[in-house]
This record gives sequence, structure tokens and C-alpha cells, in this order.
Amino acid sequence: MASEAKTMADALDALRKDRTTPVRTRVAGLFVELRAIDEGTAERSALELFDEVGAWVGDDADEIAAELTTGRHERPRRPPVAL
Repeated sequence: MASEAKTMADALDALRKDRTTPVRTRVAGLFVELRAIDEGTAERSALELFDEVGAWVGDDADEIAAELTTGRHERPRRPPVAL
């Protein structure tokens, strides 16, 4: 959940203290949310990340689908988590 700051300077100070929590503030009549990102994260695409991980080794799509179907039918359903 984002925190709120009164000024842009306060928002930047908050991000410097805790890079993991986005900060919301008003800038030139717009309510904006700021977040800090790692420099390397912004430069790589999903395709580049998948290339880095490499080819899938293991079950094929039919085996995965069978496992998901079997598991869904054999295990009792859990009630949804209350929010």
C-alpha cells in the first residue's frame, strides 16, 4: 500500500528511506504515485529474462495439465480467504 506525502520533496525523502513502498503526492494538480525501481530492472524486457533462464526442462504441457486437473479433483476445496 502506498504512503502519502505533502510535497514532492517529502515523497522523494520517503522513497530514499524505504524503496519498497510507493509514495503518493499531488504535483501540478495531478495525484501521482512514485516508486523506486532498480536500474537493471528497467533495462531488461521479459523476453531477455526468459532467454537468460533458458529452455524449459521437465514436464510437457499435457503432463502439467493432467496434474492440475487431477489435483483439483482429488483435493478438497478450501474456502476463500477472507479479506
